[in-house]
Amino acid sequence: MQELMQKHYEQLARATITQLRRRGFEAEWFATAEEAKAAALRLLPEGCTVAWGGSATIRDMGLTEAVHAGNWKVIDRDLAKTPEERAELHRQGLLSDWYLMSANAISAEGVLVNIDGTGNRLAALCFGPKQVLVLCSAGKIQPTTETAVSRA
Repeated sequence: MQELMQKHYEQLARATITQLRRRGFEAEWFATAEEAKAAALRLLPEGCTVAWGGSATIRDMGLTEAVHAGNWKVIDRDLAKTPEERAELHRQGLLSDWYLMSANAISAEGVLVNIDGTGNRLAALCFGPKQVLVLCSAGKIQPTTETAVSRA
């Protein structure tokens, strides 16, 4: 049963990737979170500045921990000791070389859907960091933009 679900997710992801590319995104499929994490780490040039928004996806896959352990300048708003310091780290993240995030949902039509509490991820996605890397599991893919908004 698990193999069947994996095949389903792969087909769904590949079809969605076609739509994302049609919209101008670069997109790839990885069978495991470990493969995705390794690919993400290969993209990050040594010494670059890396920040991220609140994302269980990138945290749970071990990406934030790996970035902390690597040779990158890290802006981690979760290390802030005060709300003011956290807000300042949010602002600094907008000037990072690479910004890591996930989407709340993606439609099979290739539309990213994000609803953000403070707006830092949305701001980063639209403008600021030199590069933005969005990591999502195939489980976040919804048939339409409308259902993706409902999921978010």
